[in-house]
Amino acid sequence: MSARTHHIRGQNENHHSKIRKNVGVVPPAAICDQLHLKVGDSVEIDAQDSTITIQPYKRRRKYALSELLAQCDEDSPFPDDLTEWDRAPAVGREQP
Repeated sequence: MSARTHHIRGQNENHHSKIRKNVGVVPPAAICDQLHLKVGDSVEIDAQDSTITIQPYKRRRKYALSELLAQCDEDSPFPDDLTEWDRAPAVGREQP
């Protein structure tokens, strides 16, 4: 793997990492500091052509059912394309 150039605090610095036996790459401490990464954090990795991009992984917020239902307008009309599905007979243990 060739050296990868990273822009850190406005300066061009070369950082080298070796591919480890378990096919892992350890980013240099300066990059972890810049991205505020610490041990145990998740990263997102993407590859296009000969470029690998690694960025902090931001988890999607999990919503509670009550939060989602609170956003629903009970007075809005039922969608036409769901009417047939809504009137279909039960096929399992569904309850009306």
